Amino acid sequence: MSTIRDEGTLARFEDALGEAATGGDKARREAARARTQTAHARNEPVIGRMVGRVRGGFTVDLDGVAAFLPGTQIDVRPVRDVGPLIGVEQPFAVFKIDRPAGVIVVSRRAVQETARRAELQLADRLKLERESRGWSLAELAERSGVSKAMVSKIERLEASPTAATLVRLAGAFDLTLAALLARAETPAGPVIRAAAQPVWRDPASGYIRRQLFEREDHPLELVAVELPPGARVGFPASSYARIRQVVWVIGGNLVIEEAGARRELSSGDCLAFGPPADSVFANETREPCTYLVVVARS
Repeated sequence: MSTIRDEGTLARFEDALGEAATGGDKARREAARARTQTAHARNEPVIGRMVGRVRGGFTVDLDGVAAFLPGTQIDVRPVRDVGPLIGVEQPFAVFKIDRPAGVIVVSRRAVQETARRAELQLADRLKLERESRGWSLAELAERSGVSKAMVSKIERLEASPTAATLVRLAGAFDLTLAALLARAETPAGPVIRAAAQPVWRDPASGYIRRQLFEREDHPLELVAVELPPGARVGFPASSYARIRQVVWVIGGNLVIEEAGARRELSSGDCLAFGPPADSVFANETREPCTYLVVVARS
């Protein structure tokens, strides 16, 4: 693991974020540091932006807290031009928090490797669910409303499915999205440790979904979601067939559009969904929104 040792490099690293790294809104920076420490303990990704070069790597802004991205941890393959990556919000794994030096080390590569493993498990699971029912690609396409070409690409790891696509495929198998993802990763036993809880990131919206609890022999499912600023995720009415759902906002602000009604929720607010209807989850603010989804299967 790369780290920052000499004082000159550390000074340049801290200066790269300017006010964000050395002053400004202290409460905001402390909150961001606390979120980073929690993510590190739970093996969760954090959202940040690459903002500049330092010796051996890059500076990453984690909502006002400076982190170091070693050059070897940018991507699974060598990157010739990092320009398109600068200033773009994206997930990073927290590799190390060096408290004495005040340095946080992150990795973009680790997130990609984890996502690739998850995609492989999911592709295998989709193919298994399809073949165990004796369905062809065309039959699954007809039942789910997802094109045959897209189903084939997902199974062959040539395309990353969005949340909306996965919901349609899960519905065709008479499964909830949570059940499909859980079957793909299968944490075992009555206690599901934080590090074993499946985490999936929607490639379209960037929303991060952590499966807290799902078991085939239990009627309840618990899901924690982080919705990035400006993100919108839509789900068809079919995704709510044979389930009842409640959403509780943990932090930030969430807009839910359901059956033509628009509801604006703030931290602490709770919403019970009605009969199955097309719905949209949106974060129209500049701050992340986190919420808990409780699903009861009928």
